[in-house]
Amino acid sequence: MRGGNLAPEVRASLYDLDNRPLVTSFMAGLGGETIWPEDFHYMAKILSQMVKEKRTSQYSYWVGFEGE
Repeated sequence: MRGGNLAPEVRASLYDLDNRPLVTSFMAGLGGETIWPEDFHYMAKILSQMVKEKRTSQYSYWVGFEGE
């Protein structure tokens, strides 16, 4: 899956820019599930890595669904 409904629209709207920003999507808290502080730390780590590498390695990350 390529993220939520909004992610492809954001990506498409930025396509023609000369300096396109990096775009990724985090799927978390679905159905009212709790997003724990550790989840926010995980997302921040992913974003920091993206900035460092200057590339997006995944279009979407599913947070809190790893063991399910």
